[in-house]
Amino acid sequence: MNDLRAVRRAAPNADVYVLGTSTLAGDSRVLQELEGAAGRYPGGLLILTDPDVAGRQARATLDERMPGRCVHAFLPSPLATAGADTKYHEAGNIGVEHAAPAVIRAALAAPRRSDPARQAFSREDLLAAGLMAELHARGGGVTARRHLVGAFLGLGHCDGKQLLRQLNRYCFTRGELERALEWAEQQLAAGEAAAAAAAAQG
Repeated sequence: MNDLRAVRRAAPNADVYVLGTSTLAGDSRVLQELEGAAGRYPGGLLILTDPDVAGRQARATLDERMPGRCVHAFLPSPLATAGADTKYHEAGNIGVEHAAPAVIRAALAAPRRSDPARQAFSREDLLAAGLMAELHARGGGVTARRHLVGAFLGLGHCDGKQLLRQLNRYCFTRGELERALEWAEQQLAAGEAAAAAAAAQG
């Protein structure tokens, strides 16, 4: 219900269906309810999930089971992370409930449709961007960079294949990826600077 309250603060008049857990996304009764609701919204059901692995899995299940009837909103996980311990979660927990109303409104205002056949990005693109690496050339911050990009885009932690699939399926643009990469590099540089400062003090 915390997610419901967060969405209600951002969009008081929205009709909201709280899924609860990612496992319910494939439940036949849940799907029946959602399919019935989809008929009332010509623009499609707007799917907003926690920006983590479970949220990504729930989104994929719903999108596959209701093709063409869903649109998708993504929350950047740095803007949906608990900054301190709460009654329900520890600091660092990721979820819709931790996002400010303005952040949720921005996500809801930028829905995107999925296109399972889209191939705008290739494996070579991700290799060139430092988001994938050949098996014999691991390292160089590839995993950390990829996780940061996934966080910025609201995709959660992805391996290389998963990131490629998400970028294509949910119609992310090259400009969006470039902005995510720029932010990721800033975070990596800040982390390296902090580590160097700590080493110098130690």
